[in-house]
Amino acid sequence: MRKVNCSPSLTSRTWKPPTAGSQPNQPIEYGGKLLVSAEMLYIVKPLIHLACMRKFGTQSWASYLVALAVDSASLRMYYKNRAVLSKQQRVELSRRCVSMLLYLMRSPFYDRYTHDKIANVLNGIGNNVPLTGTVSRLILSYIPHWQETYFYMWST
Repeated sequence: MRKVNCSPSLTSRTWKPPTAGSQPNQPIEYGGKLLVSAEMLYIVKPLIHLACMRKFGTQSWASYLVALAVDSASLRMYYKNRAVLSKQQRVELSRRCVSMLLYLMRSPFYDRYTHDKIANVLNGIGNNVPLTGTVSRLILSYIPHWQETYFYMWST
């Protein structure tokens, strides 16, 4: 699809669809079944995760691991062909990689491992660094609410 800022003036338009690379500053779209499959996996991940949650329960490791595997497979497919991606697509790929860190804040991994580590760090800071006790206790009390609200599997 042609972007508005890449379109010629009204008097010189031909009203024909643009060809790849015919417009200045227009990125050439990538192709290939592997990259399309990678994007499809990323798009259907929420549906797969919801189906797993329905089958195995909301706190199941199965739904967590399936979503993690789908995300990892999608990123792996992209990284195999990152040379053909545009700069915007590579930036999005980097954002998706960083969002993989959010799996540390998602249940059941958060409930079993991450919560205790974060609580220990915040309590250590609050007890040993002057004037930080109130702030660290406040953050510690808000973390469960943030975790329930912002760290759903399908929100990345």
